[in-house]
Amino acid sequence: MLGWLEDLFGEKKEITGARSAFEAARSLEGDSREIRAVRIRAALRSRQVLDKIFLEAARSAAVHAEESMIALAGGEARPPKPEADEAICFQTIKALNGPVLAWIPRPYAEEMFQVGARFERGEIDVKKAIDLGQSVANKLADELKCDLYYVQPIEVLGFLRDQLAPPPSEDDSPPEDAEAEKP
Repeated sequence: MLGWLEDLFGEKKEITGARSAFEAARSLEGDSREIRAVRIRAALRSRQVLDKIFLEAARSAAVHAEESMIALAGGEARPPKPEADEAICFQTIKALNGPVLAWIPRPYAEEMFQVGARFERGEIDVKKAIDLGQSVANKLADELKCDLYYVQPIEVLGFLRDQLAPPPSEDDSPPEDAEAEKP
């Protein structure tokens, strides 16, 4: 069953390890320091996976739009819309000790894929994409029992949030000749 995933990501051990790391974090009971660390690590990895899925979906939607225009111009049928598959659940992410393969359950991957594709097609704006993406992240955080802590470690789409942040105003910066103004 995992043969085609192995072709994409390499070792079967790495693939099953990515899935079992998430599953272990999800199934842990209690609230010791070690358990909290495992859950937060899984949440932080999930955030990166969700961001990468969003970007992959946007890229796939852009390619689909271009291929559709070419097909229509050539009198051919449109290609099928891109969809999330099992492979999208696995993403190579940056971790403290280098790249690592991480996994999230398919329903979350599919939902985030749809958000990214809808954003690229212009069906939703930046704010709506962030809201929908954060909704997916919140459900995933609940599954990892992150609500037990005071922090919400899954805040997705930071690159889009930066677009909504207001630019620094001139009032926020110190005057150039601040030293000269002192008595």
